[in-house]
Amino acid sequence: MSTTPTASANETATATSRGRTIKRIVVGVLIVPLAVFLVIELFALQAEQQTEQKRRSIAMVGGRIETERRVPMWLQSIAGPNSHSFLDRNCLVRVTMSGDKISDEQLATVQGLPDLVSLDLEDSLVTSAGMEVVAKLTSLESLKLAGSKVTDVAPLAQLPNLKTLILNFSDIRQEAFGSLAEFPSLRNLGASGLKLDDQGIELLAKCPHLEELSINGATLGEHGLVPLLAQKGLKFLSLKDAIVNVADVADFKKAMPGCKVVP
Repeated sequence: MSTTPTASANETATATSRGRTIKRIVVGVLIVPLAVFLVIELFALQAEQQTEQKRRSIAMVGGRIETERRVPMWLQSIAGPNSHSFLDRNCLVRVTMSGDKISDEQLATVQGLPDLVSLDLEDSLVTSAGMEVVAKLTSLESLKLAGSKVTDVAPLAQLPNLKTLILNFSDIRQEAFGSLAEFPSLRNLGASGLKLDDQGIELLAKCPHLEELSINGATLGEHGLVPLLAQKGLKFLSLKDAIVNVADVADFKKAMPGCKVVP
Protein backbone atom coordinates (compact mmCIF):
# COMPACT_ATOMS: atom_id res chain seq x y z
CA MET A 1 0.00 0.00 0.00
CA SER A 2 1.37 3.48 -0.91
CA THR A 3 2.10 5.94 1.91
CA THR A 4 2.73 8.95 -0.30
CA PRO A 5 -0.61 10.70 0.34
CA THR A 6 -0.12 10.39 4.11
CA ALA A 7 3.41 11.81 3.92
CA SER A 8 2.19 14.66 1.78
CA ALA A 9 -0.58 15.43 4.26
CA ASN A 10 1.94 15.44 7.12
CA GLU A 11 4.21 17.84 5.27
CA THR A 12 1.28 20.13 4.56
CA ALA A 13 0.26 20.11 8.23
CA THR A 14 3.83 20.83 9.30
CA ALA A 15 4.12 23.72 6.86
CA THR A 16 0.82 25.14 8.08
CA SER A 17 1.97 24.87 11.69
CA ARG A 18 5.22 26.61 10.87
CA GLY A 19 3.35 29.34 9.07
CA ARG A 20 1.14 29.94 12.10
CA THR A 21 4.17 30.01 14.40
CA ILE A 22 5.90 32.57 12.19
CA LYS A 23 2.77 34.71 12.17
CA ARG A 24 2.59 34.58 15.96
CA ILE A 25 6.24 35.62 16.21
CA VAL A 26 5.75 38.48 13.75
CA VAL A 27 2.65 39.68 15.60
CA GLY A 28 4.51 39.44 18.91
CA VAL A 29 7.46 41.40 17.55
CA LEU A 30 5.08 44.15 16.41
CA ILE A 31 2.93 44.19 19.53
CA VAL A 32 5.75 44.49 22.08
CA PRO A 33 7.22 47.79 20.80
CA LEU A 34 3.71 49.12 20.23
CA ALA A 35 2.80 48.34 23.83
CA VAL A 36 6.02 49.96 25.06
CA PHE A 37 5.29 53.04 22.95
CA LEU A 38 1.78 53.33 24.37
CA VAL A 39 3.06 53.04 27.94
CA ILE A 40 5.70 55.72 27.31
CA GLU A 41 3.10 57.99 25.73
CA LEU A 42 0.82 57.50 28.71
CA PHE A 43 3.54 58.48 31.17
CA ALA A 44 4.52 61.44 28.97
CA LEU A 45 0.91 62.62 28.89
CA GLN A 46 0.63 62.34 32.67
CA ALA A 47 3.88 64.29 33.08
CA GLU A 48 2.62 67.04 30.76
CA GLN A 49 -0.63 67.27 32.73
CA GLN A 50 1.25 67.51 36.04
CA THR A 51 3.52 70.21 34.61
CA GLU A 52 0.53 72.23 33.41
CA GLN A 53 -1.16 71.91 36.81
CA LYS A 54 2.01 73.15 38.50
CA ARG A 55 2.32 76.03 36.06
CA ARG A 56 -1.22 77.13 36.77
CA SER A 57 -0.87 76.87 40.56
CA ILE A 58 2.30 79.01 40.52
CA ALA A 59 0.73 81.55 38.17
CA MET A 60 -2.35 81.82 40.39
CA VAL A 61 -0.27 83.04 43.34
CA GLY A 62 1.59 85.60 41.25
CA GLY A 63 4.58 83.64 39.98
CA ARG A 64 6.07 83.87 36.50
CA ILE A 65 7.29 80.72 34.80
CA GLU A 66 9.67 79.85 31.98
CA THR A 67 9.57 76.42 30.37
CA GLU A 68 11.90 74.40 28.15
CA ARG A 69 11.44 71.32 26.03
CA ARG A 70 13.76 68.69 27.43
CA VAL A 71 14.79 65.12 26.78
CA PRO A 72 13.41 62.76 29.47
CA MET A 73 16.06 61.67 31.98
CA TRP A 74 15.68 57.98 31.13
CA LEU A 75 16.31 58.74 27.44
CA GLN A 76 19.31 60.94 28.26
CA SER A 77 20.96 58.00 29.98
CA ILE A 78 20.54 55.95 26.82
CA ALA A 79 20.99 58.36 23.92
CA GLY A 80 22.47 61.49 25.50
CA PRO A 81 21.10 64.94 26.46
CA ASN A 82 20.81 66.13 22.86
CA SER A 83 18.71 63.23 21.60
CA HIS A 84 15.57 65.31 21.00
CA SER A 85 12.47 63.50 19.79
CA PHE A 86 8.69 63.43 20.05
CA LEU A 87 9.24 62.20 23.61
CA ASP A 88 10.55 65.58 24.77
CA ARG A 89 8.44 67.22 27.46
CA ASN A 90 7.81 70.70 28.80
CA CYS A 91 9.73 71.40 32.01
CA LEU A 92 9.39 74.29 34.45
CA VAL A 93 12.97 75.58 34.68
CA ARG A 94 12.71 79.18 35.92
CA VAL A 95 10.31 80.74 38.40
CA THR A 96 10.09 84.36 39.53
CA MET A 97 8.05 85.06 42.66
CA SER A 98 9.02 88.56 43.71
CA GLY A 99 7.30 91.33 45.61
CA ASP A 100 5.45 91.67 48.89
CA LYS A 101 2.56 89.46 47.80
CA ILE A 102 4.82 86.40 47.98
CA SER A 103 5.31 84.69 51.34
CA ASP A 104 6.14 81.17 52.49
CA GLU A 105 2.58 80.13 51.66
CA GLN A 106 2.92 81.06 48.00
CA LEU A 107 6.44 79.64 47.84
CA ALA A 108 5.04 76.22 48.72
CA THR A 109 3.65 75.95 45.18
CA VAL A 110 7.14 75.29 43.77
CA GLN A 111 7.45 72.01 45.67
CA GLY A 112 8.12 68.99 43.51
CA LEU A 113 9.70 70.75 40.52
CA PRO A 114 12.49 68.34 39.50
CA ASP A 115 13.87 70.51 36.68
CA LEU A 116 13.90 73.96 38.28
CA VAL A 117 17.28 75.66 37.79
CA SER A 118 16.46 79.26 38.73
CA LEU A 119 14.28 80.74 41.48
CA ASP A 120 13.92 84.48 42.05
CA LEU A 121 12.35 85.56 45.38
CA GLU A 122 13.60 89.14 45.32
CA ASP A 123 11.84 91.62 47.64
CA SER A 124 9.44 88.92 48.80
CA LEU A 125 8.18 88.20 52.32
CA VAL A 126 9.66 84.70 52.23
CA THR A 127 11.36 83.73 55.50
CA SER A 128 13.89 81.14 56.61
CA ALA A 129 11.03 78.66 57.04
CA GLY A 130 10.57 78.69 53.28
CA MET A 131 14.14 77.51 52.78
CA GLU A 132 13.04 74.01 53.78
CA VAL A 133 10.95 73.96 50.59
CA VAL A 134 13.77 75.37 48.47
CA ALA A 135 16.24 72.84 49.89
CA LYS A 136 14.34 70.03 48.14
CA LEU A 137 14.76 71.56 44.67
CA THR A 138 17.89 69.56 43.92
CA SER A 139 18.31 70.84 40.34
CA LEU A 140 18.46 74.47 41.49
CA GLU A 141 21.49 76.40 40.23
CA SER A 142 20.53 80.01 40.96
CA LEU A 143 18.62 81.49 43.91
CA LYS A 144 17.90 85.18 44.44
CA LEU A 145 16.87 86.21 47.96
CA ALA A 146 17.72 89.91 47.66
CA GLY A 147 15.49 92.03 49.87
CA SER A 148 13.76 88.99 51.37
CA LYS A 149 13.08 88.21 55.05
CA VAL A 150 15.39 85.19 55.08
CA THR A 151 17.82 85.14 58.01
CA ASP A 152 19.25 81.62 57.69
CA VAL A 153 20.35 79.73 54.57
CA ALA A 154 21.84 76.68 56.28
CA PRO A 155 19.20 74.27 54.82
CA LEU A 156 20.40 75.18 51.33
CA ALA A 157 23.80 73.58 51.93
CA GLN A 158 22.33 70.26 50.77
CA LEU A 159 21.67 71.63 47.26
CA PRO A 160 24.33 69.95 45.10
CA ASN A 161 24.09 72.27 42.08
CA LEU A 162 23.54 75.71 43.62
CA LYS A 163 26.12 78.00 41.99
CA THR A 164 24.59 81.47 42.45
CA LEU A 165 23.18 82.83 45.71
CA ILE A 166 22.12 86.48 45.90
CA LEU A 167 21.47 87.76 49.44
CA ASN A 168 21.80 91.51 48.83
CA PHE A 169 19.85 93.72 51.26
CA SER A 170 18.05 90.75 52.79
CA ASP A 171 17.47 90.24 56.51
CA ILE A 172 20.36 87.81 56.83
CA ARG A 173 23.36 88.93 58.87
CA GLN A 174 26.97 87.87 58.69
CA GLU A 175 26.67 85.71 61.81
CA ALA A 176 24.75 83.23 59.65
CA PHE A 177 27.50 82.98 57.02
CA GLY A 178 29.21 80.04 58.68
CA SER A 179 27.06 77.56 56.76
CA LEU A 180 28.16 78.97 53.39
CA ALA A 181 31.43 77.04 53.64
CA GLU A 182 29.40 73.84 53.36
CA PHE A 183 27.81 74.74 50.01
CA PRO A 184 29.43 72.30 47.56
CA SER A 185 29.02 74.27 44.31
CA LEU A 186 28.69 77.95 45.31
CA ARG A 187 30.53 80.15 42.80
CA ASN A 188 28.71 83.51 42.79
CA LEU A 189 27.69 85.19 46.06
CA GLY A 190 25.90 88.52 46.41
CA ALA A 191 26.36 89.89 49.94
CA SER A 192 25.87 93.60 49.39
CA GLY A 193 24.09 95.89 51.83
CA LEU A 194 24.42 93.44 54.72
CA LYS A 195 26.58 95.61 57.02
CA LEU A 196 29.57 93.34 56.64
CA ASP A 197 32.74 93.89 58.65
CA ASP A 198 36.00 91.98 59.02
CA GLN A 199 34.29 89.08 60.80
CA GLY A 200 31.93 88.58 57.86
CA ILE A 201 34.81 88.59 55.38
CA GLU A 202 36.60 85.92 57.39
CA LEU A 203 33.51 83.71 57.16
CA LEU A 204 33.12 84.32 53.41
CA ALA A 205 36.77 83.46 52.88
CA LYS A 206 36.01 79.91 53.98
CA CYS A 207 33.75 79.27 50.98
CA PRO A 208 35.82 76.79 48.95
CA HIS A 209 34.90 77.69 45.35
CA LEU A 210 34.01 81.38 45.11
CA GLU A 211 34.58 83.03 41.74
CA GLU A 212 32.41 86.17 42.05
CA LEU A 213 31.74 88.11 45.24
CA SER A 214 29.85 91.35 45.86
CA ILE A 215 30.29 93.01 49.27
CA ASN A 216 29.12 96.51 48.37
CA GLY A 217 28.59 98.72 51.40
CA ALA A 218 30.87 96.71 53.70
CA THR A 219 32.91 98.44 56.42
CA LEU A 220 36.35 96.86 56.65
CA GLY A 221 39.41 97.43 58.76
CA GLU A 222 42.94 98.19 57.65
CA HIS A 223 43.55 94.65 56.39
CA GLY A 224 39.96 93.54 55.89
CA LEU A 225 40.56 92.01 52.46
CA VAL A 226 43.47 89.81 53.52
CA PRO A 227 41.31 86.72 54.29
CA LEU A 228 40.05 86.77 50.68
CA LEU A 229 43.59 86.13 49.42
CA ALA A 230 42.85 82.46 50.16
CA GLN A 231 40.24 82.53 47.39
CA LYS A 232 42.64 81.74 44.55
CA GLY A 233 39.76 81.13 42.14
CA LEU A 234 38.19 84.56 42.72
CA LYS A 235 37.68 86.39 39.41
CA PHE A 236 35.45 89.31 40.41
CA LEU A 237 35.13 91.40 43.58
CA SER A 238 32.72 94.33 43.91
CA LEU A 239 33.42 96.93 46.60
CA LYS A 240 31.04 99.71 45.60
CA ASP A 241 30.21 102.09 48.47
CA ALA A 242 32.41 100.04 50.78
CA ILE A 243 34.60 101.62 53.44
CA VAL A 244 37.93 99.96 52.82
CA ASN A 245 41.60 100.87 53.17
CA VAL A 246 43.06 102.08 49.85
CA ALA A 247 46.39 100.41 50.51
CA ASP A 248 44.59 97.16 51.36
CA VAL A 249 42.81 97.25 47.99
CA ALA A 250 46.10 97.93 46.19
CA ASP A 251 47.79 95.01 47.96
CA PHE A 252 44.86 92.76 47.10
CA LYS A 253 45.01 93.66 43.41
CA LYS A 254 48.74 92.99 43.34
CA ALA A 255 48.37 89.61 45.03
CA MET A 256 45.32 88.62 42.93
CA PRO A 257 46.05 89.80 39.35
CA GLY A 258 43.41 87.49 37.91
CA CYS A 259 40.61 89.08 39.93
CA LYS A 260 38.76 92.15 38.64
CA VAL A 261 38.10 94.58 41.49
CA VAL A 262 35.28 97.12 41.12
CA PRO A 263 35.82 99.92 43.67
